[in-house]
Amino acid sequence: MTSYIALDLETTGLESKTEKITEAAALKVVDGRIQDRFVILVHPGKPISEKLRSLRELQMRLYGQRLMENVMGELLAFVKVFRFGPQYPL
Repeated sequence: MTSYIALDLETTGLESKTEKITEAAALKVVDGRIQDRFVILVHPGKPISEKLRSLRELQMRLYGQRLMENVMGELLAFVKVFRFGPQYPL
């Protein structure tokens, strides 16, 4: 049986040191089939650029969402059901 987690993070931009997460998603895949999914919008804690707002219409979707530090526990609980090798400890 081959199992893995596919993780996707969307951010406010491309600069990893200054940009913030706006969405976190994870899929549990077992033997090539999606078994479960986790998707959450995250308030980035900073203004979103006009370009990003117009591309994704995020302004209203993110209003009132929780900050990443407040949802990280839920994401970790979702992915921890899989065993990670020593090269990928959680």
